[in-house]
Amino acid sequence: MDNTVTLTRAEIESLGPPMPEELDETGLSEEFLSELTLKHVASLTNPTTRTVAEKLRLPHVLAELLLHQLRREKTD
Repeated sequence: MDNTVTLTRAEIESLGPPMPEELDETGLSEEFLSELTLKHVASLTNPTTRTVAEKLRLPHVLAELLLHQLRREKTD
């Protein structure tokens, strides 16, 4: 007997907490997120925005924002 249920994307997303769309929606300080990002970049063999986003459990766009900010800080 097959009891498989197919859920829509909206139903799947409603099962967990909403994904933050802005860094301040994470409830974490930007400094903490930057340090955590650096930690993950250092631990990955070939860090990409996608892999960093997966490690941080953040949307790609927020991981990209953090990485750009860190790159700017490095050049300042």
